[in-house]
Amino acid sequence: MIETVSSERPDGAAVEDIEKELVNLWRQVSSREKPMLRARVFTLLVVTRVEQEAMMAECVVQLAGRHPARNVMLLLGDADAEESVDADVTLLCSMRPYARCAEQIRITAAGAALERLPAAARSLLTANLSVVLWWTLPPDEDDVLFQELAQLSDRVIIDSSALEEVQGLRDLPSEAQGRRVSDLNWIRLGHWRESIAQCFDSPHHREYLSRVEEVTIETGQNRAAGWLLAGWLAARLCWEARDGSAEGVELAGANGHTVRVRFESKETEYAVSGVTLAGEEVRFEVRRVSETCMQSIVELPGTPRLEQVTMLPDETEPALLSRELDRTRGDRIYREAVEAVRGMLERWQ
Repeated sequence: MIETVSSERPDGAAVEDIEKELVNLWRQVSSREKPMLRARVFTLLVVTRVEQEAMMAECVVQLAGRHPARNVMLLLGDADAEESVDADVTLLCSMRPYARCAEQIRITAAGAALERLPAAARSLLTANLSVVLWWTLPPDEDDVLFQELAQLSDRVIIDSSALEEVQGLRDLPSEAQGRRVSDLNWIRLGHWRESIAQCFDSPHHREYLSRVEEVTIETGQNRAAGWLLAGWLAARLCWEARDGSAEGVELAGANGHTVRVRFESKETEYAVSGVTLAGEEVRFEVRRVSETCMQSIVELPGTPRLEQVTMLPDETEPALLSRELDRTRGDRIYREAVEAVRGMLERWQ
């Protein structure tokens, strides 16, 4: 269980006083009789809108148990508002398996003060600790704030589900200022990629891949997820884009046959609710059947219909972020999928 210890100053703290306030908090929670370990394995820079503060703060609290860090939340207010900046500090403490605390710093800025956020973030970095930038806004490689904060970081985590238009995937950064980029939207699709791939574990099933002529991907509001899945399929199966539109894309299969990928919008809370690969007498389908389960169906000529139900892992934001932070290398397959998506979008008429 995580307990929070906050600064007693009702008006918050000035940015230049943050370190002083942290020292005071550490004195409150630690003593010679009851020492408290300062747990910091990296610095996490979280960039989000003021309106999302509560949700992101809760995510950081849940993350602190497995990934203790100096958490610096940069909360963006209205750029056209009067200049203002405020800060407050909190310790996130856990007594099990041993007494330890992580630090949480929140800086809220609006108006011209937004331009000073990179300098404020730089002043709070700790020597010899890696820096992870979690950019929760729509990813935009041309955003000046994004560029400056990426330069301070060792790796960058974005979320392409925040994109308002699918065309934004064309400019999705696979690296930022030379730093490795990860995409939480891609991480969410991990169980989809695994379940689809398992349909072809059998060499007998793989023989029917050349018969696939149509792929249908059903999505909710997160249409970018469907395009990333299509990009993954195209990259893995060596399909090349010929033509495209908002409804779908036409590709050339490895043996020259035509494969049509269609995107269907559904009233669903899930990013993706179903994926079907079909052709002459063949059908491979993966479908979300509940919050915790997926079903895979394989129908081939001369063989019984195969069905399999698999349990899903925790898909909450803290769990996704935790899994990504556990990774130590970049994801080559993600980069190839993004390149395939760019190729499809370039054919968009």
